[in-house]
Amino acid sequence: MENVLANLGSPTPDQTTSIQIFAVVGNQLQVQFTGMPSNQPNNYGNYLAVWKNQNTIPWNSAAADGYVAVLGNSSQSGQVFENIKVEVGVSYVVGYAVGPKLTGAMQVWGNICTSGFVPASGDSTYLSPSLSNVLPLSNSVSMNFQLPFGATPKTNGAWVGIWQTGQPSYTVQPMGSNIIGLDSSQGGAAINGISILRSQIYTVALFASGYKAGAGGVNVLTAMTCSSTFTT
Repeated sequence: MENVLANLGSPTPDQTTSIQIFAVVGNQLQVQFTGMPSNQPNNYGNYLAVWKNQNTIPWNSAAADGYVAVLGNSSQSGQVFENIKVEVGVSYVVGYAVGPKLTGAMQVWGNICTSGFVPASGDSTYLSPSLSNVLPLSNSVSMNFQLPFGATPKTNGAWVGIWQTGQPSYTVQPMGSNIIGLDSSQGGAAINGISILRSQIYTVALFASGYKAGAGGVNVLTAMTCSSTFTT
């Protein structure tokens, strides 16, 4: 008997984009990041930005206090902010973006999907994007999403997609997709008009921007933030 799951791809656990902040000293701030598998940070315009005296991302600030483009194409690596003054008694917020700065009515820093807060004293805290409470029905799937506080996903063209595989794709369009329908950093999302079959593996993924933004109204697949895999 043919193995129905053979062509679905290898299932992966839920994945997300995250950072850790190290070496907060003098004139340097080092950040380690872990992105989605198959992400190509340099090719896809990923970057890190930092602001002082902030506890959340200033989404439409004209400039950051520090900015570095990710140089390589490894989905897990590190980058150093150089020549930045890490001052005593000052807090900092760092953001990692899965795509370039946005333009027009969108938030300038809207592709930032994970952040870290460095208080004036004490330990750093972090927020990573997530998809949770995924509920598949026969012709739809619903889920909850989370992005950093203050993000406006609808305005930025954030969206969710679903694949009948064990992992999302940077190159193959999903079998169904939908824009995030609200400008809140957390809430619900849904995809309708699809067929969910029994005993199959599916993956949903959240993108920070790019809904129908490609040539001919095709979703841009490169700003992927996180995913969740489930079996029916």
